[in-house]
Amino acid sequence: MADSSDANLVGKLFFNIVQMKCFVLKPETVCVKKSWWGKCEKKIRRKRAHLRDNRKF
Repeated sequence: MADSSDANLVGKLFFNIVQMKCFVLKPETVCVKKSWWGKCEKKIRRKRAHLRDNRKF
């Protein structure tokens, strides 16, 4: 079904006309445990989704 006229039509509708955003998963450090004073006591690396503008189809 890839590279067919139907697939190209769906791609153009979805990305060019509706302009749906894409996302990229990027690793970042996040705090999972804080002290009573608000200081971070435990950090881990976790992937987080970041929205980005899509390219023309």
